[in-house]
Amino acid sequence: MSTPQTLPAIVRAIVDRNPDRDFFTFRDLQAPPDGVDPGKGADRHQQLTYGQLWSRAAVVAEALQNIPPGGRVLVVLPIGCTILAAHLGTMLRGAIPILHSHPSEKMDRAVYMKHLSHVLELLEPDGVITNREFATDVDHAVSKAGVKSGRLIIADSLAAQTSHEPTAWQSVRPDQIAIIQHSSGSTGLQKGVALTHEMVAGQCASYGRRIQLNPETDRICSWIPLYHDMGLFTTWFLPLLSGTKVAAIDPFRWVQAPASFLKLITDFKGTLCWQPNFAYNLLASRMRPEDLAGLDLSCMRGFNNCSEPVRAASHDMFLQRFQAYGVKRESLWVCYAMAENSFAVTSCGSTTVPVVVRNAELAALSRGRFEEALKEEAQMKKSTPVVSVGSPIEGCEVKVVDSQRSSVAEAEVGELALRSPFALHQYFRNPEATRDNIDGDGWYYTGDLGFQHQGQFFITGRKKDLLIVGGRNFYPQDIEAVCDTCPNAVPGRSVAIGVEDERTGTERIIVLIESQVLSDESQVLSDSPASPAESIEQLEMTARQRIFEELDCPVSEVHVVPHRWLVKTTSGKIARRPNLDRYREELAGKSAAEPASAPATDAAAETQAAAAGPLTLVAVTFVLALAFYLILALQPNASWGVYAGF
Repeated sequence: MSTPQTLPAIVRAIVDRNPDRDFFTFRDLQAPPDGVDPGKGADRHQQLTYGQLWSRAAVVAEALQNIPPGGRVLVVLPIGCTILAAHLGTMLRGAIPILHSHPSEKMDRAVYMKHLSHVLELLEPDGVITNREFATDVDHAVSKAGVKSGRLIIADSLAAQTSHEPTAWQSVRPDQIAIIQHSSGSTGLQKGVALTHEMVAGQCASYGRRIQLNPETDRICSWIPLYHDMGLFTTWFLPLLSGTKVAAIDPFRWVQAPASFLKLITDFKGTLCWQPNFAYNLLASRMRPEDLAGLDLSCMRGFNNCSEPVRAASHDMFLQRFQAYGVKRESLWVCYAMAENSFAVTSCGSTTVPVVVRNAELAALSRGRFEEALKEEAQMKKSTPVVSVGSPIEGCEVKVVDSQRSSVAEAEVGELALRSPFALHQYFRNPEATRDNIDGDGWYYTGDLGFQHQGQFFITGRKKDLLIVGGRNFYPQDIEAVCDTCPNAVPGRSVAIGVEDERTGTERIIVLIESQVLSDESQVLSDSPASPAESIEQLEMTARQRIFEELDCPVSEVHVVPHRWLVKTTSGKIARRPNLDRYREELAGKSAAEPASAPATDAAAETQAAAAGPLTLVAVTFVLALAFYLILALQPNASWGVYAGF
């Protein structure tokens, strides 16, 4: 076994061997190249060799000389060469970099400033690196949080080069903290995860072996932000420490022009990428004929689906759309990852571990057990496809446990727990979260629900997200997937939440669906003869009907909300708790037929809204819950209450 090294030491070894080795290419989709008039639609490349990266990082290290070794430095920058130099330069100073999202036109400023203030209060950084564009907002947040930040470094005001050769990194040990990243914020404000140099390097080495990473032949393409663990590792650390070339585009520009990512793969001859499940749907549904011209994806050996629940239908849609352009079924991989394990926990899709899709019987799954559905059940929509996330990467242990944290039998649904050399030992300055999630034997309890079957793991949902109605369990992801199929719903922009109802003694399921019917930039209804009010009512009715037909699930309320009304995390996941809070503040007690923030329509709609009061909703919920109790009571071995004790 090789002796552990720090991250700068690994990079320096590559620089010493081959400083001219190409490393990073950033395609700027916004700025035209030199000599090209703005508005021509051209793009510009920024490129870094290993030698250039080290030189630019040395400039940052020199600017941070007032920061003590081991000090914390918050980095608030967009994707590009500058953020990489800032991150590595902080480590060259012997300090600890922490990446944070930057402001954007797509992000509510009040929400952003609140989140940034929380991070500043938690971390109390000794310095902050940003650019001129974001300096005012960042400085305001620093002042408001009452943090005495040592220095505010404006990265795009630094010198282009320096004769300074940083040495502080040579005194850092591999077992000391290298970085602090953040866990997903989908169930609340993010928690800090401190990772040592040997944890980061060990994760990259183990995962690299699993996917058979070859720095001589592989090329990574990315649109994922670096402040997300998927981007931090797959766009930065994994290629950086292995000597693999990587090309990236800005995630905010990618959302506006999804075809730009496939063009990047074509031009760069990419072989590997990582993206969340929603991206497969978006890419498959947003391509115009002119976007497909010249596209060649045959170079890709692994499209890694990561970061959110994997849908078999999304893979099928993506394959059907791009098979003619070189995408193969065997190139659709899956990775189960989280910041608490540095990154990857399990993986499948490479030649070593294939992706497996099973049809799970819905009735059995709601009782907390996986059972393979019969063909007849699948035809009657009484089953749901579940996609494997593979087996643990080398060095990682995974088990499924019940509410007492005892291991359960194969095919039984429970909470996934992990233990590995790259897993956190404690949350940064959060003893309560540490106590709740990590036991004395080093097992981290993920909060994810799933089961093991024939050597592979399958994720079914989140422990805290589980919805329970009349003793039956429903996964919000299943409900949201049904909503995505409804006409006029914005794909990937719906949320199912549960509200306790004391009168019925069970939960009421509330569904919020974004629709561009209520948006000024509507494209969905351009050919629809229906009025907005009629379209909203139709969407509500269709969602209710499909959810009940496909999932046998009762829904108390369906609310249509404007596009971008829902709150998402910085990593693009639905933020359930904030959306529940917003529902309570703005929609609770409001007729489900009346859209949020929508203008008044006509007298008939107002009469209908007035007629459907809270009492009606309570009565409907009570009747549905009673029906489910009666159905369960007539079934042998009925499961009463929450499965697996959750």
